[in-house]
Amino acid sequence: MPERFQRQGQIEAARSEKSYPMFPPVFAIDLRQCRGLSHMETNRETLMRSHPPILTALVLSFALCGCDPADKPEAALETVGADPGIAPPSGDAALIAEARRVSDLLGGCERPIEAPDASKIIPLETATIAMISCSLGSYSYSDRLFVMKDGAPARLLALPDYNEEGWFANDQIGMPELDAGTGVLTTLNKAASDGRCGSEGRYAWTGTQFYLQEMRWRSCDDPETAGPTFPLIWPTMTGSTVDPNASTPAP
Repeated sequence: MPERFQRQGQIEAARSEKSYPMFPPVFAIDLRQCRGLSHMETNRETLMRSHPPILTALVLSFALCGCDPADKPEAALETVGADPGIAPPSGDAALIAEARRVSDLLGGCERPIEAPDASKIIPLETATIAMISCSLGSYSYSDRLFVMKDGAPARLLALPDYNEEGWFANDQIGMPELDAGTGVLTTLNKAASDGRCGSEGRYAWTGTQFYLQEMRWRSCDDPETAGPTFPLIWPTMTGSTVDPNASTPAP
């Protein structure tokens, strides 16, 4: 903790033990925040004529606090708790840190504590995508995808996916690969260690969202044991009554 805040804490502790009726409440508030010096300067003559002890006590108190007449309380408050030896993250690291913060608040990711963080930033033509490491298993992993734009909160993406229970919106994307040049995202959700079943998706970036172009899936009950590529289920040759891009339920 900076010395000025240590001293200010000592002054606050002493004030809590004693009573100083000569101080109006407004000065007590300003003093705690290193404010009021400019106000005191502009009213020096009035204070000297009416309350000389107040002016003397204020000057001494500001000196003890280490306040400078040019100090701004907002700047002082911003430094509380900051480690001057560690620079805040910037660039891709800052984007990853913000998306990671949101993902951690959401919860639901399962990965060993010692697992490496493979999070990365993929710049697209109209947006920046943060791919944040989420769950990690013995034979697969998943990421969360966030849209990152200046001045806007990180926006979590949920994509249409398919399993034995039907269509659903998935925000933990299985083994994603995103081509920054084309904006095409491919996914693989392995439902078994040998990769014989699960889902494969291909999505195209529209400028605001990833739109499902193709979904392949195989049930683990299927006697066919070959791994990907799985049978095509969207779009089908004969059409379908379900549009996963339009009717996939929210997560």
